[in-house]
Amino acid sequence: MDAGTELTNTVSVVSDQVPGPTLASALTPLSASASLTVDKVGQGGPDPVTAARRSLIIQLLFKTQGTDNHRGGSFRSVA
Repeated sequence: MDAGTELTNTVSVVSDQVPGPTLASALTPLSASASLTVDKVGQGGPDPVTAARRSLIIQLLFKTQGTDNHRGGSFRSVA
C-alpha cells in the first residue's frame, strides 16, 4: 500500500448478550519511509589497488527496503 492511503481495520462480534453482529472499524493512515542502501564489493583486480591504469572489477548492490513503492530511478557512475 502506498503512503497517503488508509488501512481499514474492521471487526465483527456476535454474542448471546448483544444481538446481531456488532461491527466496528478504524482507519489507520499510512506514511512512507523509503530506504536505499548501496554496497560496493570488489570482484577482481589487484588487492589492494595501488597502481594506476589497473582494471578493478566491482559489483554494486542496490537494496530498497521501505514502505513506499519505488518507481523509476537511474544510477550514474562518477569517477
